[in-house]
Amino acid sequence: MLKFFIRAIFFAVLVFGLIAFSSRLFLNKEKLQSIKSKELRSDREDIGIAFFGSSHAYTTFDPRVFENEIKVKAFNYGAPLQNLMVTLPVAEEVITKRNIRLGVVDIFQSTIVEPPLTERAAAFQYGTLDYMDLSLDKVEVHNRLYGKQKLLNVFPAIREHALWKERFFQPGFALNRDDDYYRGFKTQMYFDKKSWEKNTRDKDTFAAPQLIQSEKLSEGQKEVIDDIIGLFREKGVPLVFVSAPIHRRYMNDKYFTYLELIKAHFKEKGVAFIDYNALWDELNLHLYDFADISHLNSSGALKVSGHLANYIKTRFIGMEDPQVPNDKKLKANRYYHIDTGFKHVLGHQRITNNSISEKTGILEIAVFKDAYDRLEIVLIGDRLKDIQLKVSYEVPLHETRNIPPSVRNRIDGNTYVQRASLPDLKQQSTYTGFKYHGKEFKVVLADCPFTEISGLRISVGDSGPATRVFTLDHLQLKESLPTILP
Repeated sequence: MLKFFIRAIFFAVLVFGLIAFSSRLFLNKEKLQSIKSKELRSDREDIGIAFFGSSHAYTTFDPRVFENEIKVKAFNYGAPLQNLMVTLPVAEEVITKRNIRLGVVDIFQSTIVEPPLTERAAAFQYGTLDYMDLSLDKVEVHNRLYGKQKLLNVFPAIREHALWKERFFQPGFALNRDDDYYRGFKTQMYFDKKSWEKNTRDKDTFAAPQLIQSEKLSEGQKEVIDDIIGLFREKGVPLVFVSAPIHRRYMNDKYFTYLELIKAHFKEKGVAFIDYNALWDELNLHLYDFADISHLNSSGALKVSGHLANYIKTRFIGMEDPQVPNDKKLKANRYYHIDTGFKHVLGHQRITNNSISEKTGILEIAVFKDAYDRLEIVLIGDRLKDIQLKVSYEVPLHETRNIPPSVRNRIDGNTYVQRASLPDLKQQSTYTGFKYHGKEFKVVLADCPFTEISGLRISVGDSGPATRVFTLDHLQLKESLPTILP
């Protein structure tokens, strides 16, 4: 009988171990968390500043700004609809494994909603939980969110049993050319009018939101906020709470009320909190800084990130990491390249055609490779206007076998071709465009999953890319940052 029990226990442990180990094979790899997880597994160095929260966090706080301004490594752990209950074990895991020196947690009404969550919100929590290591904290949070009857759903191999074949052979997450992605941060490059019109309704006027006196933070909501505060204090890690801005024309009474309730709670607890909805005018936020009503695009993210980086610099002295300010660590960081005058890029050329400079405003072009199989093309000028751009290069045919279809579709013969339209949104508005340390710029991302390319050509114009302004006969890309994507 004893042997039977020993064998039964051994078998149960073996089955449990196989389920836990194999669950990673059945994750939904088409989610943003897939690329973030790969990136973190490939680079296990300490992280100085970590950002936590929902999609408001990962579309707002650009690690590039903090790395260049503060000279400290940063990563954005935000995930769609992430509840603060899920943020807690994520933060604990990151503090333990990455030795962070500062935590930034984004908070607003939807992140402190108590269970039971809506079906949609509950499903999104798995996008974070599935990529965490199995721990008692993870199981406890899963139990609080979904109940004991669904406890085994903590394992994707069990929860997704009907999708094993689909999940196992699923391709990895693919970044679009318009996705501005860097170390967990992801948003749109520019204001997308079609996206805006799809997700909003017209509001020519707006009324200032009013407090709803009957609304109060529940004891459960206070508890999860205090748990986050307690975790960081216990670990001796400084903490700043923030609330990313939404478009003010869509700030309703309930959203505003909860911001005020959260603000009052932090004041009582003596915790730093920055409400970026209250800094709209100071940051000169504009419609064109948003991808939709509640998420910033790259332009808005740069404004908010710059403000927060300055806040951190003045209040948290001595955070600099001596390993960060060097070419290798920052060679995929556009703001580092802008600041250093493009001394460490693959190619940099000044525009000598005065007619093109007058029509487009472009004075110089620089090219470097990011960590995600893309060339980043930066256009600099005193006053950039409407720009039509075409980039092309000859691809090595022996490397085209396993490239993604989205790249293959842009190859004609052995030439990759991409066009981009960069409108001047400053016309008849107060929008100032992309600016970093006084330099105005625009960015185009081009697929480049190759170790070398030949004949890189960039043409620009105001009504069509008619004039070639940039030429590089050969680019050896082996020495650029290691590729993250499969």
